[in-house]
Amino acid sequence: MLFSRKGIGFLFKTLIFLVITSILFGVWKEPSFQHLFRRQIKVTNQLAGHVDGGSTELQSAEHADEGENEVQEDNIQTISKCAFNSLDVNQPRPNISSSQTTKCRSIIPTEEECLHAEYQYGVTKKTSPMFSTCRPFNNYQTIADLCRFKKENDRYRVICDVKPCNGGTIRIGFFQRETGFIKFSTADNYKAKSKLEKAIWSIYNVHKSKVNFCLLACFSDPNFIKQAVVFPPRLLKRKVGPKPPDHDNKININILLLDSVSRQHFYRKLPATAEAIREIKVTKESKIYDFEFFQSIAPRTFPNVRALFSGKVDIDANDEELDYHLENLTGYFRNLGYQNILQEDSCWFDVWGSLVTNNKHMENVSQNWKSIREKIDQLPIDSLGVSHLSCEAFQQYGKTNQFNNPPKVCYNGYLLPSYYLNLTFEYFREIESSPFRSTSKPVFMYTHLNTAHESTGKRVAQMDYLLADYVRKMNALENTWTIILSDHGPKTTKYAQQHLAGRLEIGHAAMFLIVPRKVQDFLGVERLKALEINQKILSSHLDLHHALKTLYSKSAGGLLRLLPNNRFCGHVPMYSFMNCLCNGGTKIRTQSEPFHWLAEYVIGYLNELMTRSLLSAGTKNGYQNCERLIGSRFNKIREKEVLKDYRYFVMDVLVHKYRGEEIFEIVVRIRKISFTIEIVKWRRVSIYQHFSKCCDHAVDIQLCVCRKESLGAQNPGRDVSRQLSIASFGVTTESAFLDSKCLLLMKREKSNVFRTYEITNMCYDRIYHTNFTIDDKLNIRSTV
Repeated sequence: MLFSRKGIGFLFKTLIFLVITSILFGVWKEPSFQHLFRRQIKVTNQLAGHVDGGSTELQSAEHADEGENEVQEDNIQTISKCAFNSLDVNQPRPNISSSQTTKCRSIIPTEEECLHAEYQYGVTKKTSPMFSTCRPFNNYQTIADLCRFKKENDRYRVICDVKPCNGGTIRIGFFQRETGFIKFSTADNYKAKSKLEKAIWSIYNVHKSKVNFCLLACFSDPNFIKQAVVFPPRLLKRKVGPKPPDHDNKININILLLDSVSRQHFYRKLPATAEAIREIKVTKESKIYDFEFFQSIAPRTFPNVRALFSGKVDIDANDEELDYHLENLTGYFRNLGYQNILQEDSCWFDVWGSLVTNNKHMENVSQNWKSIREKIDQLPIDSLGVSHLSCEAFQQYGKTNQFNNPPKVCYNGYLLPSYYLNLTFEYFREIESSPFRSTSKPVFMYTHLNTAHESTGKRVAQMDYLLADYVRKMNALENTWTIILSDHGPKTTKYAQQHLAGRLEIGHAAMFLIVPRKVQDFLGVERLKALEINQKILSSHLDLHHALKTLYSKSAGGLLRLLPNNRFCGHVPMYSFMNCLCNGGTKIRTQSEPFHWLAEYVIGYLNELMTRSLLSAGTKNGYQNCERLIGSRFNKIREKEVLKDYRYFVMDVLVHKYRGEEIFEIVVRIRKISFTIEIVKWRRVSIYQHFSKCCDHAVDIQLCVCRKESLGAQNPGRDVSRQLSIASFGVTTESAFLDSKCLLLMKREKSNVFRTYEITNMCYDRIYHTNFTIDDKLNIRSTV
């Protein structure tokens, strides 16, 4: 077998594996081992087109460092005495389905895993209103509500109190449709109470945009006040004409999605909310459904929300090339005569975007407002609620999102989520109590909150009291179906990164349904029975989509019809990284050593991706700021049965960095007969955004490990010295020059497991054409 590679400067390296596989697959016999390691590898060099004729023979050598590379993982099958995670006080054990007929059973965490979770996340036993309040942003801020809307005799009016401003002038800021930003008017300044009330009322009536708030700012030396005045609900009128026969039969639909909250984390960090839901279930005011086996489709928001809105799942597709297709579900409800409201606490001009920008990673996104506005106008959405308030709130902290920081997001003394939850309740209360409800459209509302999208796993507890109050209020509404769910579990926390139980928890989303009496009457006995039984059956966001899309159909779908009780992991579409929440759906490999060769292959693959990126950018001087990856450890090895002719393995590969490690998660597909290997998917598990300050422009930041101190310093000798001085997965690298002090051949070997060869050109002034001649009977895997 012949491999050819052309190298320029230090950049190019060839990585070839001779792999012994009998330990893992039982394919090779002992004589093959001996035969393999007696082989010689001939390396022929051509320097600038001239054949040297020299060759190097590499001998087999056993290394003493044969230590275990995997941190011992806990046995996740053991029954534990962990915290109670159920609404049913009579449930015999936590997390175990009471149904004996369903195939999907829970994975029970061990006592040790629960202690790890408690250590990382803390224990939230009790919350209070004080826990959900905020202090002034700084010493100069005064928290005060200058104006508010008040309802009297079924009519709203504005009431203001300008005293807290101490005689200072008050300015009004409102969302500018032309620019996408909030602008404070400099022409109109207000001191008089009556003029301010009149101005706000005018904005509410005249600027009937998709935005439900305006801002007030008062600056009186040295203090300031900034307040968001949330507008009353605007109920849209149905078309004039005879009332449709089924008008009175339509229900309101309220969906609240909590980003990055697993079912376990919901019970762990939101005890007051769980207790509020439990109280409703006990008193039977409404029917409560807790879906114990709600499976995430992917460990990212996009595929799960896309499945909810569009009913589409493209496994392992590139999110950047797809669309949420919000119009699929919202268009369905608009055609049924609904008023659609979509709100989120993301900022459209953040680099990660928002729902209306498909959460795509975009640079200079603020320059794209015109196209974003056109898309919003085309969507069947009547209001964005208080979505744009999040941009204003984040800017207080010098940010455009709340991912990981700040520890608490407030605006004028209120937690940011309170604005969203309050507006939600006010809308549904208005549609159910207004004297105009018979002529108003029913409401479909989707709210997306990212409070839990951070790296400690603790911030979500701040909204526990708010959520508990919200649940009780929504339960009091007779004709509104409330759905509280998540997309996936915490994925950037230390528990999710370092512990297998935390990684498995990412796939266990939460979903609770609050079904009051009028909604029960609407759904009917059969559909309610389906919801009751389906709580114990594996389901996903896709099933919720089909339930909503068949809400008014004669034939129910998704969660509104009985799901097969033999549903298992293969029946629900999942991305390769996603771990199935059913016990036995993912096989845990406790022995890591048989996978040592695979970890070496993965490192070669990732380094080759980096090399190709630099190549395409025209770089000729080798690795720059982003370092060549060197393996440290590998663990969390899981096997998934996806297709009968293949075996899928998911594993963590940890690489060295200055004072620590970085974690990559890899999905590998191996064909059972031919033993061909393919890296299906990879992702960076550890947080990597802080590397943006030193990452090479040509390199994907997810691949980059760098230091600010090494900016612009390219030194082939230093890079090779680093590679030779740091053992890769405990195996040292040997080296030999093949030509002058330029062409260097490096080798790592683990007896009866693998040999790894890499070749590099350390000189900038010459080009090598390198041929590897290898016996074609050997089991060779190359990353180039």
